[in-house]
Amino acid sequence: DGSVGGGMAFLPLRECERILECEDKRLLQLVTKETTMMFRARSGHERNSWLFAVVKQAALIKERDILLQAERTIAAMEVKKSTQQLALLEELGRLSGVLRVQEAKEMFLDFIRRDHEAVAQGPAPEPEHNGGVPEPAAFSAWPEGVSLEDLLG
Repeated sequence: DGSVGGGMAFLPLRECERILECEDKRLLQLVTKETTMMFRARSGHERNSWLFAVVKQAALIKERDILLQAERTIAAMEVKKSTQQLALLEELGRLSGVLRVQEAKEMFLDFIRRDHEAVAQGPAPEPEHNGGVPEPAAFSAWPEGVSLEDLLG
């Protein structure tokens, strides 16, 4: 099976739960949820080098996994947030949507009032070379007792 007697074996480092030292300073034991692997180095120094390399790489891999998980979480939150913003923008394309958002409603009502005032004042005077100034329009001020907010509900 490749795991005994010098054969080739591998262990995904993200699955490494712990590394145990043995009585024999040349042995190194890697423990995962599913298996335990024993490695024998030529010397205690070589075993320590392996230990350092494995610990360093396993830490980097686990850190990468944590960062990827954080990135996925942030991306999911951003998708949710942008979906909500898009729905709001689509809603603002209809009068009912504008009236539901307080800030948009206030801007819309202000626009209606200003537009009504501009129409009530009549068209801008035409230049003199066109034959003079036209008669003022027969528009009045906003009707007394009528609230624009009441009209829009």
